[in-house]
Amino acid sequence: MTETLSKNCYPVVIAGAGPAGVSVALGLLEARIEVLLIDAAPDMGGQLPSIPSPITNFAGGYKATGKTAGIDMKDAILAAAENAQEEGVSLTYLPNYQVATFDARTNELQLKSTVKAEALTVRGDRVVFCTGYRERRLHLPGQEQCEQAVFYHGQGEDGDTVVVIGGGDSALLKLLAVAPQMKNVILIHRNKHFKARPDVIARVSSLPNLEVFLGSQVVALARNAQTGKITVTIETMDGASRQTRPADWLAVKVGYLPNTEFLADSLLLENGHVIVDSSLRAYDKEERMLTNVFAGGDIVSGSFPRIATACGHGMSIAAEIIKASFENGSLPDQK
Repeated sequence: MTETLSKNCYPVVIAGAGPAGVSVALGLLEARIEVLLIDAAPDMGGQLPSIPSPITNFAGGYKATGKTAGIDMKDAILAAAENAQEEGVSLTYLPNYQVATFDARTNELQLKSTVKAEALTVRGDRVVFCTGYRERRLHLPGQEQCEQAVFYHGQGEDGDTVVVIGGGDSALLKLLAVAPQMKNVILIHRNKHFKARPDVIARVSSLPNLEVFLGSQVVALARNAQTGKITVTIETMDGASRQTRPADWLAVKVGYLPNTEFLADSLLLENGHVIVDSSLRAYDKEERMLTNVFAGGDIVSGSFPRIATACGHGMSIAAEIIKASFENGSLPDQK
């Protein structure tokens, strides 16, 4: 595996080195198809390194944390790259670069560095987008003064009270993880019903130190300079009532956004998600299927955001490319 471009055009360019993108690369390297793998982050893994909890729903095995899963994934691609290199097929991995624009007519990608003022242009005979999700962030009055007490990953020091914002699995699992160390836990969710799994909701509901605000949102934050505590202003969605609560820190889990802004002018999107056919091929803005452009993982419209889904998408895309690359349409022997 190299981290230096040797040319401007590659058989396959993959944008995104999370589970979906790496799965595409694994399948293609097995078939001895050269790959350029691009990612905006300094290392592979996508969202995996930011997952603190165990991963128990992946057939690839139990993972103590997302970081552990990311390490295992990187080991797998490094081994595959080394094996393919023995037969003269290379994996070029380009970290710290993100796609700025994509031309669906020419399969040309304009890349920009995330760490320095540098731009590159590459083209792929086939292009695969697996750019994943990013966390949705809050933008509240007073947030700048409280920034050190607002956590999207990890958690603050133990204290009396923590506020968790969100109603999905991530929010409720975070609450369950920190509740034993806290005197009070406050859960705030915009909707009147949680989106989390029923079993998780049941576990949270049984907590003796829980206060819940449904149909409510945080509208402001303020820090008490003397105590260091955060004052959280909570308002019902209809604006009918407003309350405040003190907190030591906040855990924010309010959903995700697809990393697809750069595709808005070239591919057909639905709420920021790429619309694909049954073979995970994308469409251009005129709703014409692009035979050599694919999308996989969380950014696909209707996708179930799980690691296993992303890996399945990745290998399915690899299979489509392999079948189109070999005249007889046969896949490599899996035995």
